[in-house]
Amino acid sequence: MTHRRNWFAGAMVLASLTVWTLAPIGAQSSKGDFDSHLAAWDAHQTLAKASPYKGVSWSYLGPTNVSGRVSDVAVADHGAARRLYAGSCCGGVWKSDDLGETWQVVFDQAASTSTGALAVAPSNPDIVWIGTGESNILRSSYAGVGVYKSTDNAKTWKHMGLTDTGTIGRIVVHPTNPDVVYVASAGHEWTENETRGVFRTTDGGRTWTKSLAISRKTGVNDLAMDPSDPNTLYAGAWERQRRHWNDPRVEPGFNEGGIFKTTDAGKTWTPLTSGLPAASAFGRTGLAVAPSNPKVVYAFIDNYDIDPKAPAGARDPSGRTGQGVIKGNEVYRSDDKGATWRLVSGQDDAQRTFMRGMSGTYAWVFGNIRVDPTDENKVYVLGLSVSMSSDGGKTFGSILPPPPPPPEGPAGAAGRGAVGGGRAATGSPGGDNHGYWIDPKNPKFMVSGNDSGFRVTIDGGASWKRADLPISTWFDIAYDMDTPFHVVGSVQDHGSYRLVVDLRNGRDHLNAVATDSAAGGIGGEYCEHQIDPTNPNIIYSDKVTRTDLSIAALPRGGRAGAGGGAEAGGRGAAPPQPAGPQRTKNVRPPTGPNDDPLRMQVLAPLLLSPFDPNTIYFGAQYLYRSRDRGDTWEKLTGDLSDNNKTLVGDIPYQDVISISESPKKKGLLYAGTDDGRLHRSMDEGKTWTELTSGLPQKKWVAKVLASQYDESTVFLAQQGRYEDDFAVRLYRSTDYGKTWKSIAGNLPGGPINMIREDPVKANVLYTCNDFGVYVSTNGGRKWDVLGGNLPSVNVMDFVVHPRDHVLVAATHGRGVWVVDVSGIEK
Repeated sequence: MTHRRNWFAGAMVLASLTVWTLAPIGAQSSKGDFDSHLAAWDAHQTLAKASPYKGVSWSYLGPTNVSGRVSDVAVADHGAARRLYAGSCCGGVWKSDDLGETWQVVFDQAASTSTGALAVAPSNPDIVWIGTGESNILRSSYAGVGVYKSTDNAKTWKHMGLTDTGTIGRIVVHPTNPDVVYVASAGHEWTENETRGVFRTTDGGRTWTKSLAISRKTGVNDLAMDPSDPNTLYAGAWERQRRHWNDPRVEPGFNEGGIFKTTDAGKTWTPLTSGLPAASAFGRTGLAVAPSNPKVVYAFIDNYDIDPKAPAGARDPSGRTGQGVIKGNEVYRSDDKGATWRLVSGQDDAQRTFMRGMSGTYAWVFGNIRVDPTDENKVYVLGLSVSMSSDGGKTFGSILPPPPPPPEGPAGAAGRGAVGGGRAATGSPGGDNHGYWIDPKNPKFMVSGNDSGFRVTIDGGASWKRADLPISTWFDIAYDMDTPFHVVGSVQDHGSYRLVVDLRNGRDHLNAVATDSAAGGIGGEYCEHQIDPTNPNIIYSDKVTRTDLSIAALPRGGRAGAGGGAEAGGRGAAPPQPAGPQRTKNVRPPTGPNDDPLRMQVLAPLLLSPFDPNTIYFGAQYLYRSRDRGDTWEKLTGDLSDNNKTLVGDIPYQDVISISESPKKKGLLYAGTDDGRLHRSMDEGKTWTELTSGLPQKKWVAKVLASQYDESTVFLAQQGRYEDDFAVRLYRSTDYGKTWKSIAGNLPGGPINMIREDPVKANVLYTCNDFGVYVSTNGGRKWDVLGGNLPSVNVMDFVVHPRDHVLVAATHGRGVWVVDVSGIEK
């Protein structure tokens, strides 16, 4: 108690007198910071207008039957007309004026189209706010550049400052004065910064006051306003820092998290402690005030206290056993406006188990809670699914209504469902939920935003309709040499997809494509792909599997290698497995008796040799080679990373992330790591030379690429994204990587994600960043924006088809796009 009293006394936070004003947009700074990233966007637009390729059009390839991650939702009512807004994690903001039947993008040309928060002014639905920078900070989240505002019903947007916030968790607008706005800044994803906490404007965003300031490590993910008193707000503070080797968490020594309250419109804030976990245990926290009874406040807390009641063998938040299992997801309730709190969830073993599994091992990704506007005891918690409590948070279960009574007799004695019950619904609210809105006048109307898109229900959750927005989040792209040719890539929350690029109707019909839904077993949601250039049916993926699409797929529900037995879930015996070879085979390299377990990036690199498609390279912390399509492997290197044991955690790090073999000289190999090291072998992997000391910086190697036109030339793209650094880091060496010169030229900003040569014309180079794709026809001295209609979105990877002369770009937030480059090659 003494510690908590001292913390309480020391944590009274007064409003800062600092005023944040709009900074002018000028020329790009050499610094890789958020202000320069915003300025780089201005430079990108100038380049785009002057580009000789501005008349070249990109075509959307697909997919058309899946969506992507929606990080927040909002609703604007214009009298009887209702508009729905969906904010994509990294693909802009979309509107629907027909309850989700059709959608149009309203925000996809900006320095950041990553959405952290959306808000509509309650007193004027024409005023809409976007907070850029997703605060869920998944491994594929992207930084923002502050807040944007529209005053004309989302027709036009203006940047309104707070550029350095990095990520924004919530925006709250005063119910009657739209000029009063509060912004919850969760801060930079990877680095400490001052622009964390709560910011307030009273002049519609022209100036900002730092209202709640705790420290450079502690930001605010959620804000809730008292509906009966707009001067009273609650803030959920989270002290966190993300590491390359660990997901964000409460670390030893952290003690600044908690719930803060203001009753004077943000001039002063008081920490609330009575009945809540200690500050050192506060993870991400969501907040909600009951509209029907504002005395009732709920908090959804990721509690890092060790759980003495955790069952034997239970796993910690990172999936490990034997580390001490934290309590995790807990719901607290106050009936006196936050003066005192009590734990209401997890009152028995069954409910504790249910709560523990609510967010899997990553509660820091979720953390939102909502209250029914007419019933203070009906509470919704967002996690892997949407869970509901009808008794004030004591018991949680399915959002769906309870099932009808079972029929009489033995046949009706089983199958009553899990905790909370539930009956079959048309669709569901979706998985991995981040945004949720309940109609204050009709609580049966709800909208949900999650990793698989946007959903709406008009019957209280009995049925849901999904909107397939074109915002899928791709990680990689690979092509085959079939006619027409296919591209394959991994997609967050959807596994891997295969699309066809069909030119038989001419190059004006590049969008005439289809999704090959039958191509099962071609990879998961996080992996790289390689396709045999002599056989389009042979696809490598998933660290490492080999798939032969010419072999019949297993029957639905079957398992490779299974010979029968009960199916998971008790559905009876599995159907007989086909005789003969398996369609998909695990060919991952084995580890030797003295090797550490393999550390593999989620996008662990695969490479087929340009001299022999049966030869494949694979990178973990070691580099491997197989000469027989993965059936046997040889280990070519020791650990190529720093192998700093203090930096080995729950997230793979210190691994090979990029591999290249020279198309000019067999066995001339390069391997780059995520911790900034680079190695070269000139004798097919027998001996290796480290090139790290000659690199411009020791940064994450986004791509190392041996030239197909000159044996001694190699390209290097380095990335500062994981230090919140947006500088351009693009280089070429003409002496096998001994020395390097920048080919950044006039590129406006980074991070640079990929570099590739044109397959038929030397000195034509392509590269990409978070704004789009660029082309140089003089070896990197000058760059032009490629095409005039690509959304401003992170281009994660791209390929240039050597036969059909089209560039196919995999974006992380807007699916796959294609553009004709045959004119550039000529």
